[in-house]
Amino acid sequence: MPDIEKIVRVTSQITGGGVLRREFGIMMFITRDSSFLGTGANRIAVVANPDDGADLFALGTEPRSAIDILYQQEPFPKNLVVGRWIENDIAAELLGTDPGTFAALNAIADGSFVCKAEDFTAIDLTLAADLAGIAAVIQTELRTGTDPDFAAATCVFNVAKNRFEVTTGTGVGADQTLSLFSVTDPLVGTDISALLGLDEGATLNQGADAETITEAIEAITALDDSPYFVTMENTIVDFATIDEVRTWVASRPYMLFLDNLEVGALTPSESSTVVGQLAALEPPRTVAMWSATDDYKALSFAGRYSSVNFSGSNTVITGNLKDLPGTVSDNINTTAQAELERKNVNYYAPFFSTGSEPVNGVFNGTTMKLNVWADVRYFLDWAVNSVQVDVFNLLKTSNIVPQTEPGVTAEHSVIEAVMQQAVRNGGIAPGQMSAATILDIQQTTGNLDFDGFLTKGYLIYAPPISQQSQSDRNLRKSPPFKVWMKGSGAIHSVEIALIFEN
Repeated sequence: MPDIEKIVRVTSQITGGGVLRREFGIMMFITRDSSFLGTGANRIAVVANPDDGADLFALGTEPRSAIDILYQQEPFPKNLVVGRWIENDIAAELLGTDPGTFAALNAIADGSFVCKAEDFTAIDLTLAADLAGIAAVIQTELRTGTDPDFAAATCVFNVAKNRFEVTTGTGVGADQTLSLFSVTDPLVGTDISALLGLDEGATLNQGADAETITEAIEAITALDDSPYFVTMENTIVDFATIDEVRTWVASRPYMLFLDNLEVGALTPSESSTVVGQLAALEPPRTVAMWSATDDYKALSFAGRYSSVNFSGSNTVITGNLKDLPGTVSDNINTTAQAELERKNVNYYAPFFSTGSEPVNGVFNGTTMKLNVWADVRYFLDWAVNSVQVDVFNLLKTSNIVPQTEPGVTAEHSVIEAVMQQAVRNGGIAPGQMSAATILDIQQTTGNLDFDGFLTKGYLIYAPPISQQSQSDRNLRKSPPFKVWMKGSGAIHSVEIALIFEN
């Protein structure tokens, strides 16, 4: 009996997906804290809520203090990637899980384990008086090993964390290594690797060399490239280090949110503080927040921006007058205010009205470059990424985008979809362009009658395909697009005259 496939043949195909747009709400927090963070993949931790922070970092540590401030912000901030800066050479370490009971270990006279492919056997734990004594026996045994990293190895029992901890001791740097404890093969005596909690499940941090803070950022982003906002713990205060971060951010689609606690920054016309020196550079991707208290205002400010959903409607925000819950506002005098404003440094202050309680708010939401607002820089990074990704995906998922007017129209449609979303989220709006931009539009498009008003809030132009050079055609280039956008702006102040006549 003939199959109908002989007449009608149908096949199916699942097309490959494109790349994803970048997430613009994740924050990075650079810390020197080693109480939880280690080396390699263990140098970062992703925190999604304050409970995560409490589980990972002890009270009093910089990450815990920062996390407790951040997650008081409303709406609820997105994730925080906490990454360690390895400022000095460090030894290798093996941090155990909960061990067996002292009684179980103390009963073993013929213990054994393997570390770095060396067998350690005939280990007598019966003479130890407590878990610290067990650790001392393991330390003595490790130092009998032939590997040089065992020569000054240490083993201690950390009572607070209920675990055995092994390090390579005096040796530090990337050449220092350890391994998880394992079972001798064939088994000799009684395996104690699991009872010590130093086998599978233990945390292994290999030795590491000191690094610059730039190297730390690049190592962190190599493990997790989702952050957009870069922040640091407030113990990092020297200008050279901060400027190194500022330099790294300056050439990349990131923003640095910097806390500054220097009282000297309020001195009129000063230029020696960190923000005084940065002000001379006018970095457009650095947002500085002065504070009299060590309460991570800049991180909280970044957290407020992080909640923006660019896919929503009327979601773009200005930073001006926003609240920083959990932090203390600074009632500084007008001279200090003027100096911070001269440097383009933000501050969090109480605003007073007779007969009412003061209301706190950020003044005024700028980057450290004059007339470059933080919300505009943030919005433009989203717009650039969205156009780039969506046009790439058009090329990736289409069988062909022809080098014809319909092909150019397809690109135009993709760009326009992003611009329409930019109107919806409030980043751009209809408005009048400046004289220089009007001239540019007239000369680029050839429309000499253009009056300068963008009725859509944007204008997209590509020259006709017929004007394309043969060399560009041979290289399969698209005609170049130019997109003009009118920012929606934001009202930060107003003057009102009330004129009364009886």
